[in-house]
Amino acid sequence: MNRRMRSLRGVRLYRDTDHGMIMGVCAGLSDQFGFRLGPLRIIALVSLLLFTLPTLLVYVAAGLLLPDKPLRYYGSRDERELWSQRSSRRMQA
Repeated sequence: MNRRMRSLRGVRLYRDTDHGMIMGVCAGLSDQFGFRLGPLRIIALVSLLLFTLPTLLVYVAAGLLLPDKPLRYYGSRDERELWSQRSSRRMQA
């Protein structure tokens, strides 16, 4: 259990409103944990049909409390260093 808690310590849940249908909760979970989005939405729908009130409460609470997806830089390291050097040169001039 201790090992599991240590591995979850760095996990930060978020909503992905760009790829989400309603509030982006399923899209954020699939992006964070590497799940496929379609099956996760089906699981959420089945859960909503079987356990309507608890699922709805958890989903709405997650949609209201979770932050939006953080911005990430997807370029190469060399490109990032190039632009950071250029911006630091402008600041010095």
